[in-house]
Amino acid sequence: MEETKRCPYCGEEILAVARKCKHCGEWLEEKPQQSPAYSPKTESKAMSVVETVDSNEEEQFSKNVPLSNTIIQWLFWAAIIGLIITTAHSLVPEGEMLSTSTGAGKTRILKAILNFFSTIPEWLGHVLETFGVVVLLMTVWQTLTNMKESFTKLFEWLIAAACIGAVCSILIDFTDDPSALTYVLMLCLVAQFVLQIILGIKISTVCKGSINVLGKVMCICGGVEFLMLLISAFCWILVENEDTLYWINFAFSIIDAVALFYYYFSLKITLMHSEDE
Repeated sequence: MEETKRCPYCGEEILAVARKCKHCGEWLEEKPQQSPAYSPKTESKAMSVVETVDSNEEEQFSKNVPLSNTIIQWLFWAAIIGLIITTAHSLVPEGEMLSTSTGAGKTRILKAILNFFSTIPEWLGHVLETFGVVVLLMTVWQTLTNMKESFTKLFEWLIAAACIGAVCSILIDFTDDPSALTYVLMLCLVAQFVLQIILGIKISTVCKGSINVLGKVMCICGGVEFLMLLISAFCWILVENEDTLYWINFAFSIIDAVALFYYYFSLKITLMHSEDE
């Protein structure tokens, strides 16, 4: 005969293993948990949780940025001014000036600006651009490290490739036979763009929010620059007409400048934070 017990609620006799009284209907143990049915509300709650996690990650990133907004702004503009100088030297033929006597008003103003920046030594442009973007990258690196996300080796190699490439670009202007330095520069650029793509993929995979967007921008811009470098190299080998080469270089310089501006701007926007935190 099966063992019985008394219900603590109604006093009636029930089986000892019973979880619910058959007489009064009271649960003797905690009611089994049921999985909530799917509904738009549950999806909305799940989405809000994800958004909260993303928001918390961005807030943590913002709090860990070691530089003030003012310094970040100055670094960004240093990189942009350096980019304008190097782009001007790519677009203005050496020893010449773009004609400002023809074309629409805005075109003449643009040519005058390019003429002005082409008079500034190109090595100074490389110094400003490299200094600005390298410090911004190091800031992102340090901030992500404080969040226990390890990208150390990739950042080290990327920064080293950028610095060595900048040094080669500067030395080329002061060397009579720059062929060896040009090969080293090309290798550094290839390494820089490939590392930028890999680092961008890793950041966009691990991080959320604006940090995720930065990773995607790094990847896309690195890919565009790498593609432009390869096409440019093939053009210099296959195309013999100097005028054609100039216009190819002109188009590639514009594309490269736009990609770099977008890249530097994304670095700045990601690092900007509320000063009252």
